[in-house]
Amino acid sequence: MLAPRGAQPVSFFLGLGCFFRGFTLLARAPGALPLALVPAGVALAISAGFLSLVFLWVPDWVEQWVGTGGFWVGVLKVIATATAAVLSVLVALALAQPASGPALEGIVRRVERELGAPPSPESPFLVEVLRSAGSAAIGLGAAITSFVVLFLLGLIPGAVVVTVPLQFIAAAFCIGWDVCDFPLGIRGATLSERLSFVAANARAVLGLSAGVALCSVIPCGLLLVLPVGVAGATALVHEITQRGGGSRPALPPVPISPH
Repeated sequence: MLAPRGAQPVSFFLGLGCFFRGFTLLARAPGALPLALVPAGVALAISAGFLSLVFLWVPDWVEQWVGTGGFWVGVLKVIATATAAVLSVLVALALAQPASGPALEGIVRRVERELGAPPSPESPFLVEVLRSAGSAAIGLGAAITSFVVLFLLGLIPGAVVVTVPLQFIAAAFCIGWDVCDFPLGIRGATLSERLSFVAANARAVLGLSAGVALCSVIPCGLLLVLPVGVAGATALVHEITQRGGGSRPALPPVPISPH
């Protein structure tokens, strides 16, 4: 699809630059830094709650199922508790983002003010949580689907040389969708409009998400860098909107082509 007349093409490096700009925007936007700590804090709180339940209930459940005698029962209790603890932390990390939706959308609004953009309308707390959960579900579903398909294709001899890089690109792009959905969603854009915008500006979104994905390889790195990604995505959406002309519509009238 062609860009609007007068629109400038967007590129991978525009998105990557917006990711690094996210650090500066977070530091400069009033009130953004405390909100940036919310995802990690929520993850710690949920993890602590789940781990408490694991250590309180799992050993007793093992004893109820297999009894109390024998050395192997103790080993089984340790294995079951450790496994449940790891799973509970993973679930907590997955829940932290949607639970932090209002804080991340608060970052979007503060960064928009820093960029000089008109403010997005306020939304009820529950709407912000559900909107964040829906975005995360779409991104996670797409990531799992692409990973499974590419994994199966990777079983073909020699195909792993191609499928492994594609898995990273697919995962990165799903992250890019996730962070870009925040500034697009609070503008009132429909799901089809948001998908169209991200797809039409795929190179820039991939550049933004590459920065987020690279920082996510460290343990819990995604939660730490997620606010930066959201701030960078806000700058990217604003930049693309400005390049497409107009004051600030819910989305550019015609999605800007990356070509």
